Amino acid sequence: MVLRKSIEFLGPIFIKFGQWASTRKDLFPEDICRTLSQLQRTASPHSWIYTKELLKCVYGLNWRDVFVKFEHEVPLGSGCCAQVYKAWVDLNARLEITREPRVSTFVQIVEYLRLGSLVDLIEGTLNGGKVDEIEENKDESSNGQRLQPVAVKVLHPGIKGQLRRDLSIMRGICKCVTYMMPQLQWLSLTDCIDEFSHIMENQVDLNLEEANLIQFSKNFSGKEDVIFPRPYTNFTQREILVESYHEGTPISDYLDRDNDRDNDRDSKFQGTLAKIGIKTILKMVFKDNFIHCDLHPGNILVQRNCEPAAGRITGWLWKFLDRNYLPNNPRLVILDCGLVVSLNDRCRQNLRDVFRSVLMGDGELAAEYILEHSSHESLDPDGFKSAMRDIVNSHLGSRVNVNVSTVVAELFSAMVRYRVKQDGSFSSVILSMVVIEGLGRSLDPSIDIFTEVVPFIFTSNRNIAWFEVIAATLLTILIFATSYRPAWWFWIGASQRSNAPAEGKQQDRKFRTVSDVPGPYPLPILGTRWIFSRIGSYKLTGVHDAYKDLNQRYGPLCKEEALWNFPVISVFSRRDIEAVLRRSSRYPLRPPQEVISHYRRTRRDRYTNLGLVNEQGQTWHDLRTALTSELTGASTVLGFFPALNVVADSFVELIRRRRTGCKVAGFEELAYKMGLESTCTLILGRHLGFLKPDSSSQIATRLAEAVRVHFTASRDVFYGLPLWKLLPTSAYKQLIESEDAIYNIISGIVETTIWEKRDDAKDESVEAVFQSILKQKSLDIRDKKAAIVDFIAAGIHTLGNTLVFLFDLIGRNPRVQEKLYEEAYSLAPAGCDLTTDDLKQAKYLRACITESFRMIPTTTCIARILDEPIELTGYHLTTGTVVLLHTWIAGLNEENFKNAGEYFPERWLTPVGAHSPLLVAPFGAGRRICPGKRFVELALQLILAKIVREFEIVVDEELALQFEFILAPKSPVYLGFRDRPQKT
Repeated sequence: MVLRKSIEFLGPIFIKFGQWASTRKDLFPEDICRTLSQLQRTASPHSWIYTKELLKCVYGLNWRDVFVKFEHEVPLGSGCCAQVYKAWVDLNARLEITREPRVSTFVQIVEYLRLGSLVDLIEGTLNGGKVDEIEENKDESSNGQRLQPVAVKVLHPGIKGQLRRDLSIMRGICKCVTYMMPQLQWLSLTDCIDEFSHIMENQVDLNLEEANLIQFSKNFSGKEDVIFPRPYTNFTQREILVESYHEGTPISDYLDRDNDRDNDRDSKFQGTLAKIGIKTILKMVFKDNFIHCDLHPGNILVQRNCEPAAGRITGWLWKFLDRNYLPNNPRLVILDCGLVVSLNDRCRQNLRDVFRSVLMGDGELAAEYILEHSSHESLDPDGFKSAMRDIVNSHLGSRVNVNVSTVVAELFSAMVRYRVKQDGSFSSVILSMVVIEGLGRSLDPSIDIFTEVVPFIFTSNRNIAWFEVIAATLLTILIFATSYRPAWWFWIGASQRSNAPAEGKQQDRKFRTVSDVPGPYPLPILGTRWIFSRIGSYKLTGVHDAYKDLNQRYGPLCKEEALWNFPVISVFSRRDIEAVLRRSSRYPLRPPQEVISHYRRTRRDRYTNLGLVNEQGQTWHDLRTALTSELTGASTVLGFFPALNVVADSFVELIRRRRTGCKVAGFEELAYKMGLESTCTLILGRHLGFLKPDSSSQIATRLAEAVRVHFTASRDVFYGLPLWKLLPTSAYKQLIESEDAIYNIISGIVETTIWEKRDDAKDESVEAVFQSILKQKSLDIRDKKAAIVDFIAAGIHTLGNTLVFLFDLIGRNPRVQEKLYEEAYSLAPAGCDLTTDDLKQAKYLRACITESFRMIPTTTCIARILDEPIELTGYHLTTGTVVLLHTWIAGLNEENFKNAGEYFPERWLTPVGAHSPLLVAPFGAGRRICPGKRFVELALQLILAKIVREFEIVVDEELALQFEFILAPKSPVYLGFRDRPQKT
């Protein structure tokens, strides 16, 4: 109460600020917002005696013949500049209007001393309890009168003087603040006050509000969900506005409802209200350039049960076809249209350009537009561009529920910091959007103004026909949703023109081209993606089996078509796979993951590039050289061996402790913990204790689950339509959430390692990888952290899934297991540490691992983009063709391996020439081979040797596989580990 009365005492300008502040429950405490909201409709009113005197001065002594009925005891509402009554007017009454009315000095003095209520009481007592003699119960249609209910808006007495006083005070405050804090001059506070002063002065001329109402009604004439009162021009004067009366519920009544108690339909209704409000202000700003600057809840009424107008076919179609249609369709009635602003053409275009740049995720371009419109040259434009880039990336990276007020606050802070001065009208429009966003979020916390603004930014202002809307929608889906073209895509067109067959004798041969390669039937635009949809023959979890079937159907080459019918060639022949992989190239091209590339471009706070997996050319080469020199070195891996011995012993003990009888349920969870612990030991140089049997940490479980979700979401996004470019699909949300979870969890581990500076392994060679990355002066700290995160995340499932596959194959083949046990025991009996020299002699051990790579690899194919033409199985493939080299399927082909379906490690004990090593490539091949290959192979050798010395692996159930963008076991996995009797 004290706060409200204090603001009312300060004057109309401060009341106006209180009304706006009441909408921002996300910025101010709820109890303060609740108190300030009373200023929206129930600010201190002036007395009836003043209103009656003003009516007499304007309409003459016979004003009661005009306003036949007048509900004067309690106004409908009272704001900072005026109050509103409900009345009935006689439209046939003869008017005698005074153009320059003047209220008597006595009434002005009474109102100034705030004695109007007392005078009303005395007058009512003298009249026998009646305030005046207006006929309250007169019939609305009597004696030939044509009565019309209206709203009568009356200015408060002395409002002009109060406005001048308040504005003078605010100018003085701004000048003092700017003098004491010179950096604030770049916010153009004085210019903003001048702009605001001009707007407020217009509000005290109700003739101007009448013109505004006419213009708003014209702008929204085709809208069913927004209406404005209709002014009666014959009755309106500077101090009094007569307009049509509309029943409705104040929108503020919906703000205090407890959504937990409301049913789903009420929540949907409030969400609809929020969207209508947001779209209304966006239409005003970007289409009409006629902006209502006072859209606080006190100026908005809600009408329910508003059916589409008769004869509007689109409205009725919407009613019957929209499953979210509400029978009580809402309509907003917008009042108090005195505060209006329009931008000049330059400022308007600048605002549109800034929003367009922000929506495109280009903060630097948005900064350039702001600088171009600035009235003073910034001292550090590059710094401002960098700040804007960070603001856009941090808030609009995921494009989920962006808070405009937060973005605006950071924008203004950056403008102060880098001396960027903006026009006052720019701030007025932004303030209007912030106010309506606060109202929208109070109704629906999930509302996102940046999502709603897209149609207004990327469309023109002219009215378009319905068929143009349909055409534009289809074009948007086809172009905007599938317009991604990586850098190599544009290079393809130029290079294909020089892709004629080689010179010499080959010119006389007739080549079949890519278009002749057989494959599933492609649909226009969508290609062959349909085969993995609900109407197709294959499931996303069985993509690995799908390619087996495609090989049987179409032979050694099979053509799929991606979006826009871009060809992707699957290669199954050993000779063709070897031909592609043996082509030397300094910078092998690999198709990037589009969605990951997009996400990393939007998160410049974390990434400066797309990462080793997705980068191409010189950038990829520089990253790989800087990040993997130590990781791929033989000395580093050998130096890591003692620490790996400790990790392997911990894994053996964990299995021993987790057994029930001899069975371990959910063995894949232990395998992922092993992958995480060993990878962290290699990369960070410290043991984290994930393998301790009594460990209560959930980090390993959470991280393994996040990596699994990341893979499956990547699969769903890759094989599905790219609708995530238009709106965040469920797969896209899962991908972003898992990417963030992986980054945050591993980043926390990395930060702890940096600050604690602990070395559990007590060996400098173990820290070599970590220190080599941190000491790279050519890399940004974001590159270093991102690389460490990627290495650790990749190691979890790569090593974990491989362990599951390897143990399953060993357990199913007792002959192989016994022979492997004999070799391991002969090299180092149980209880003795294994050395690197021991493993060098373990030929059968390495053969078992290689054979498991052939039988069940984690990665089933290698993707490449041809950087030169090549002939495969009689087909001429041009430069830029994307090929998938299915090494796994080729490795299971009887033409390449005898008894290919049998797990037979002895085949690898023969000379290498007998079997192609390029068909067993779970880590890739050539220059883009996985940098962790040495580490994984060493870890597998040591772990397998220790396990078979201690246990006999028992497998009773069939291992089910599923495609998660890599090959993975279908959880849970049950394996038995039976203690071996000790030899004497």
